[in-house]
Amino acid sequence: VTLDDLMAYETIPTFKNHKSIRVISGDAVLELNCQTNSQNGEKTSIWTCGEQELDAEKVKTFCDNISSLSWLDCEGYGISDFAPYGLDAPSVTAAVLWHEDDGTELSFTLEIGADKDESSCYARIAGSDMVYSIDRSVRDTLTQTTVSDLLPTAE
Repeated sequence: VTLDDLMAYETIPTFKNHKSIRVISGDAVLELNCQTNSQNGEKTSIWTCGEQELDAEKVKTFCDNISSLSWLDCEGYGISDFAPYGLDAPSVTAAVLWHEDDGTELSFTLEIGADKDESSCYARIAGSDMVYSIDRSVRDTLTQTTVSDLLPTAE
């Protein structure tokens, strides 16, 4: 048994009742906002980016890239110098804002840094001193998804 075997990885929260998702990659910013309406006991969520209404299922799938994220490995803990991981100035920041059923507002921010190898990159929860590796496809999806990808499909 090694110390790594005994380490507890940080968990990614389950997001309910989204309010917004903001992904920053370089100069590009994708900001999605949710307005929830309740009518006759039914709750509907309307997602927008600027003035454009988005497809709620496509946005949910996009959000699942963050909420269903799994760490591949813990690359270090108690880290104070994030530069070797590219996390001193993350290449991608994804922030989710949501509220619990009791109205408590919560936020989560994922920071993604440099490539570790051809299939993974470094990441951490903002403010954490632990660095993990994640599948690069998560970063690629976050950075390559555009507003056009999230618009309703024309029928």
